[in-house]
Amino acid sequence: MDGKTGDATFGKVKVNGEQGTVGGLTNTTWDPNNYTSGQAATEDQLKVVDKKVEDLGSTMGKGYTFAGDSGFVNKKLGDTVKITGDEKNITTSVTKDGDLKVELNKKIEVEQITSEKMILKNSDGSTTDVRSTLKEHSEKIEENAQSIKKGLNFAGNNGPVVNKQLGDTMSIKGKEGVSEEDAQSKYDTENVVTMTDKDGNLWIKLAKNPKFNSVEAGEGDTKVTIGNDGVKVGDKVYITKEGLNGNNQKIVNVDDGKIEKDSKDAVNGGQIHNIVQDINNSIHQTNHRIDKLDDRMHRGLANSAAMATLEFMEIGINQATVGAAVGAYRGNQAVAVGVQAAPTENTRVHAKVSVAPSRDNTETMAGIGASWRFNWK
Repeated sequence: MDGKTGDATFGKVKVNGEQGTVGGLTNTTWDPNNYTSGQAATEDQLKVVDKKVEDLGSTMGKGYTFAGDSGFVNKKLGDTVKITGDEKNITTSVTKDGDLKVELNKKIEVEQITSEKMILKNSDGSTTDVRSTLKEHSEKIEENAQSIKKGLNFAGNNGPVVNKQLGDTMSIKGKEGVSEEDAQSKYDTENVVTMTDKDGNLWIKLAKNPKFNSVEAGEGDTKVTIGNDGVKVGDKVYITKEGLNGNNQKIVNVDDGKIEKDSKDAVNGGQIHNIVQDINNSIHQTNHRIDKLDDRMHRGLANSAAMATLEFMEIGINQATVGAAVGAYRGNQAVAVGVQAAPTENTRVHAKVSVAPSRDNTETMAGIGASWRFNWK
């Protein structure tokens, strides 16, 4: 050991006091599965680990969690991870080629250096075994890399499961060809909500009682529109708050409504037809009764004419006389016959009967009478 220059040699290991470097180490490659515990790491080994970190960073699209001996920080891809030295022995810089360069100062201040282990003493008095730390972080980096390679799987109610790697785009699509302006003015999220469940599923739900400004179904003349103006088919309005508008078209398939007092049910053509039939039958029966009454009345008047025409001659006591007459009224004829007797000088008894025949029945009229003659004084 040279006290002036600070140089020291320990076997093949040389410490350069002026340059502040340690050289002669033969472990220039790094194998996390084959290493010697307690052996000091070289810049070559640190560069191998640094290269792995750099290569892995190009595949990480969504971020990493960086943990220290205490505490951790999460950075998304594209964020800046600031790697600083201790402002005493180690400095960091970025070259013009974009490389991150970590340098050990030519003049360092250390508390302890051993050949069996490389121990770093922190400002708070704690120490760190560099080899153990490198192995631990290397395993964590490899574990994270395997997890990142799996990506994310997306599954719907139907269709295949879709796998997306970090940095890939997952498209969730609705109607094609909608402009941004229409999406803002014609589409709304009022009736749609999203929620997660205990199984980790993401649900997109439509309200059970959705609210719309209007609803359209079909196209052209048969397009149905339901909105504030009512219900339209094509360009014709059929239902509004004022009521129904048939637009000179039939309403079909109407169920039978109640026909009773205070009923406000609509009735159909079949019910009206039955009512008309009942009315026609009633009129027919009434007309038939009227016709029969009219016929009987005409025959009755013919009987009356025959009986009115029938007269008797004058007779004496214990004499009788017979008479006959014919009457007619509106095409109906009747025959009347009668008899009159004089049992006493002042008493007359007579009887009349008339018959008006027809094809259906015969109307008969009859009468019996008596008369008396007497003196007042």
